Amino acid sequence: MADKIPILTPYKMGNFELSHRVVLAPLTRQRSFGNVPQPHATLYYAQRSTKGGLLIAEATGVSDTAQGYPETPGIWTKQQVEAWKPIALLEKGTICYRNFLHIFFRHRLQHLYDEFPTKKKFMILLQIFDASMTKNKKTLIN
Repeated sequence: MADKIPILTPYKMGNFELSHRVVLAPLTRQRSFGNVPQPHATLYYAQRSTKGGLLIAEATGVSDTAQGYPETPGIWTKQQVEAWKPIALLEKGTICYRNFLHIFFRHRLQHLYDEFPTKKKFMILLQIFDASMTKNKKTLIN
């Protein structure tokens, strides 16, 4: 009998019994027009679902000020919540986690773009901000 491939073997994750260890990582798809998940999102996730599999959905903004990118899904209005329901109820028995997001400060910097006299000055400020965030993350991890 051939050895089993570890990535295809079952795995217990907390209360969940996964049938394999292949996970769909979150992606920023930017296809939620008006921040509302569209019907094609159901098909997208269904095509990637397997019985006992794990999907981590794309970043989902918790408020209108939380969005870091245009056309990403939200969950702060009734219309958005209703649009997520068919996606969360995948028929194959897939475990689907929502990936909540709030990009307050970077979001605000991006919206200040028009107030800067040149694109170059804005990009320098954004690079300084990103560098400071990276440095802080390394400090917290180490």
